[in-house]
Amino acid sequence: MRKAWNALPFAAIVAALSPCAGAAGVVRLASGNAACAVDTATARVLSFRIGGEETLWNDDPPQMDAPDWAHGGMPVCWPWFGVNADGAIHGTAWRGGFETQSASRTNLVLRLATAGAVLHFRAALSPDALEVALETRNAGTNELAFSAGLHPYFRVSERDDVLVHGADGLAFEDDPSCPSPTNGTWRGVIAVTNYLDRIFRVNASAEAAFRLSEPARRVSVEFSGADAVNVWNPGPEKLCPGTVPGDSWRRFVCIEPIVIGTGGTVSLPAGGTHLLRIRIIPSVGVPKEKEKTE
Repeated sequence: MRKAWNALPFAAIVAALSPCAGAAGVVRLASGNAACAVDTATARVLSFRIGGEETLWNDDPPQMDAPDWAHGGMPVCWPWFGVNADGAIHGTAWRGGFETQSASRTNLVLRLATAGAVLHFRAALSPDALEVALETRNAGTNELAFSAGLHPYFRVSERDDVLVHGADGLAFEDDPSCPSPTNGTWRGVIAVTNYLDRIFRVNASAEAAFRLSEPARRVSVEFSGADAVNVWNPGPEKLCPGTVPGDSWRRFVCIEPIVIGTGGTVSLPAGGTHLLRIRIIPSVGVPKEKEKTE
């Protein structure tokens, strides 16, 4: 189970959201050989393909109406990331309530208005990348405390062959549920060969990038507006809310830009905004040199 961050009460926000997952249908974007599908009620990216090659993992059929947590695609985590004091996972925005503001062949804008806050979700597709942004605006008169994340499940051929690059030199902390949890400064790359739930701290005011690699494939994950990155795979232990069917844990690794502050939340003044952005750039092809694990 992921760490229970010190999330503040969000009763007013939760009460204003509608549990209408999937009710508004799916918008499909296209640009060159790239294609993307987004569920407009939940702002969940269901699919991102280039040349027919799928970048995201989804259960078949996709989990959309799970009562605790729906795995797959790229859901939005808001107004908290992780488990709150009531045991609820990753907020409530992923359950639905978004409305479509605009849609074109390559761009989609969704909006969710709730007690004291307005979210704007933007997806922009180009021939070689998908960019998603989540803007939080404090529409109230008091400070708004929240945390958030974008939670892509990257499809892989075999989890044990995956390396994650970009964490070298970053401070990290394992979730207590991990075998032999630890913290400190990470060195080298991450070999995803067992249950993994690790938070890496990044500079919230700078752009950053991680990279997922396997023998014949790369996915670059560029992001901004995040102060941490969660690298996660449930392994056969499946220590997580929701259902991870069969051995499908072997078929995905999550690299999630998140904003959690130092105590589990960040604060926005009245009228303030926060923008969390991710840019996913997949590439296919046998690498010229074997990736190193140290």
